[in-house]
Amino acid sequence: MTLKPKQQAAVNKAPQHLKQQLRQQYTKQNQENACLVKTTIAKPPTPKKKAKQMQKIGPKLPRNLAFAFDAFDYRHMPLDETTAPYTVSNLMGVMDFTTSTTLDYVIVVGLHVKNIQETWAHAMTDFIAMQYDAAQLTGSQSTINHLRSNVINAPTQTAGIQYCSVRARLHNMSVRLTCLGNGAGLYPVGNVYIGAVPMIEGGQESSAAAGAVPMKTAWATDSIAVGLIKSFPAAKLVNHPVTVHSAVAENISYKTWRDFQVPEANFGIGNMPLLTSLEPIVLYVPRTASQVDYKIEVGEQWCTRHPNNIMMRATQRQHTATPQPLWQQAIASVKDVGSSILGQVGDAAASAAGQYIGNKFAQATSPAGQIMAFGHPVPAW
Repeated sequence: MTLKPKQQAAVNKAPQHLKQQLRQQYTKQNQENACLVKTTIAKPPTPKKKAKQMQKIGPKLPRNLAFAFDAFDYRHMPLDETTAPYTVSNLMGVMDFTTSTTLDYVIVVGLHVKNIQETWAHAMTDFIAMQYDAAQLTGSQSTINHLRSNVINAPTQTAGIQYCSVRARLHNMSVRLTCLGNGAGLYPVGNVYIGAVPMIEGGQESSAAAGAVPMKTAWATDSIAVGLIKSFPAAKLVNHPVTVHSAVAENISYKTWRDFQVPEANFGIGNMPLLTSLEPIVLYVPRTASQVDYKIEVGEQWCTRHPNNIMMRATQRQHTATPQPLWQQAIASVKDVGSSILGQVGDAAASAAGQYIGNKFAQATSPAGQIMAFGHPVPAW
């Protein structure tokens, strides 16, 4: 064994008759030290071995995919089928309303079409929320207020029908309800009922319309009775807004791409049926002793194709289809998380709990990147 520099220098300085004995002592000492190092210092594990050890340490956490139907989340989970390239855009609309001391209101959030789907596969409109007097009869209602999506820039209604070259499908839709208090700065009174329902009887082709059933009964009372729509106190909604996500209602309608049509100015938009792709989100607002102000934010995630707009067409890209089991898990996840938040967690923690759960375990399954949607960078799924 080779001696260390200091050991070799000591041997060189030693008398001739002691050099051999000193060299043997140093060699034996070095051998003992080498054996001691091998037994006390373990070799660090390789990256692969370390990863396997980490997998054995604890159980796998379940993947929560409720964010896949959260329109306020910019991540996009493509359909379970491969389609042509498209652009993903996240938009938001805001509609304020004030409670009445004499009227009950019903607000329906959902994409509206001009004609019922069973009769005519028609284009969809950009009207996404309607506010009604709940005492009106179903099928002959007029609106108090409405909200239009910005997906085609909400052009002004004219005397004639307007068409658009954009072809689209609404991928996600969410509603966040916040109480803004009242003008007197006092404790806000009353409550609001909100929830996603599988369907409501709208338009002329319904027994509710044929039987002259009030909107409150047809659209709110029954859903409240079965727990689809739940009550939230105004005071709680001041600091703890509640968020509701819409799930898929009908698969074929949900996956269908449609053109846009803007109805003429004198058309009765209040009677337009709802598109059956996503669950409509219904708010029932009872009358209050004093007026209370509210705000609803409607989150929308759109998939669009642009044949004539070069800049928008350049943002279209191919999206890898989501594996079928993962897609089904995402659909089940939004239903499970939504019901647990609205039914068990309580209104005070609803929004925070939903956001925490969705962000805690959600993981990307496709390469991350950024695309430009309507002039703004949008993180792509």
